[in-house]
Amino acid sequence: MLAWPAFYNGYPLVFADTGTYLTQALRWYAGWDRPPVYSMAIRPLHMAWSTWPIIAAQALMTAHVLYLVWRCLVQRGAGLYLAMVAVLCVGTNAPWVASQLIPDIFAPILVLAIGLLMLVPERLLRWEKIWLFALTTLAIAVHTTHLPLALGLVLALTVLQRMRPWRRMLVMLIPAVLAAGTWVGINTVAHGRVAMAPFGNVFLLARVIFDGPGLRYLQSACPEAGYRLCPYVADIRTSSDHFLWEADSPLYAAGGPKLVAEEAGRIVAASLRAEPWEELRVAARNAWTQFWRFQSGDGTEAVRENEYVSRAVSTYFPTREYAAFRASRQNTDRLDVLAYLKPVSTLVAFAGLLSMCVLGFWQRRTAVGMFCVAVLLALLGNAILTGALSGPHDRYQARLVWLGVVAAFTVLGTLRAPVYAGRHNPRPDAVTQM
Repeated sequence: MLAWPAFYNGYPLVFADTGTYLTQALRWYAGWDRPPVYSMAIRPLHMAWSTWPIIAAQALMTAHVLYLVWRCLVQRGAGLYLAMVAVLCVGTNAPWVASQLIPDIFAPILVLAIGLLMLVPERLLRWEKIWLFALTTLAIAVHTTHLPLALGLVLALTVLQRMRPWRRMLVMLIPAVLAAGTWVGINTVAHGRVAMAPFGNVFLLARVIFDGPGLRYLQSACPEAGYRLCPYVADIRTSSDHFLWEADSPLYAAGGPKLVAEEAGRIVAASLRAEPWEELRVAARNAWTQFWRFQSGDGTEAVRENEYVSRAVSTYFPTREYAAFRASRQNTDRLDVLAYLKPVSTLVAFAGLLSMCVLGFWQRRTAVGMFCVAVLLALLGNAILTGALSGPHDRYQARLVWLGVVAAFTVLGTLRAPVYAGRHNPRPDAVTQM
């Protein structure tokens, strides 16, 4: 059910970044902009033969974690669980995220796994705890924004539950430490720099430039400051996406991200010193915009023949795979169902958020009420991390907003739920205090 968009498309859905994720582990390289962990994780699945096993794994992983949420928080039959998944598949962006060859599906998986491990670990079997712990580690490691999202969520749930001692929080910090250590090791070997994200300041540079303070600082400081970007300040006119990714942008004219990163930190710091409140105001505006921007379909545009993902599939995969890729609905502009999905998913997302907030407040002293709080905090944190630091895009929030529907269903499911039958906690509505 969760993989139906891929079957409808005739091929797994791709994004502009898909080519990088397919080739990093094949060519053994680490790009400047993202860790190769997701590429390494999917390498044993596709084996340069077919990308379908990746989608199967992502859909099964999502289905199982959703089942664990339902079993631990609701303890009702499989029929209601399947009904919830059916609503997710028909009316939300969830199956589209699971069917895409990028690590976006790990953002909601991260939230669900942390919610289970922090709120109701006593309702999980030992192997399930190990599975979710490993999944949390992988989910953090596949994308740099997942680290602050995980840390914030763990800290917030610890404080809200007033857990003493904070043993559970300390245990949940281990995945973050493992993921960060993986990044440091990869960057030390690949780039010779002991850092989690050695070129991450380039993203901050793009943000402050297109928020205004950074551009005004460069205009006033150049050419005397001698930055690599100074000769190209007049060409900075389009968008942060063009600045970061297009070969004809001032960033690449100035030598590329790796060279510009050497002075990006100084430009960002000077820009913030010059206009701190303006940057804070624009960042807050972007975060607020991002929170409410989650229309489905972003990132499902047709892939041009010369784009890297097209070259990656044609170069490293069999001819039949490339033929299926080119003939897919996505690449022939025939994803007609998106015209239906966009308004429906937006309406369902709003209904899920509203229901989650109302029902969650009503059940605020229970585990499901705290789960609703965790989802809301994750949505707020994601909007801040992506909207304020990268710029609002529908895809960033659409990958998570369907969790509001999951949270609302879990509360509804507990209204007439039987007494929990687990070994360690006799009631489904008790939040464990530590």
